[in-house]
Amino acid sequence: MKKLCSITIKGKTKTWAFNTFVDLKYIDEWREDGIEIDPIENVIPVWVVDMRLTRIWCFLQDIWNGKYLRKLGW
Repeated sequence: MKKLCSITIKGKTKTWAFNTFVDLKYIDEWREDGIEIDPIENVIPVWVVDMRLTRIWCFLQDIWNGKYLRKLGW
């Protein structure tokens, strides 16, 4: 199964990060090699932040992605 993740690479002078879909079965192996991988739970557009709707946006995304249903055991 693939999940949207942020991969962080530290260079000599700068740190770079990009988002990509990663196969979950490789995450532990890549982390052992020193690659920073963080799952992305919510994606928030700027207009949502400007309208101060971030909490409701994340709540609705969590419902849409089934986060609360998994907590209930569904």
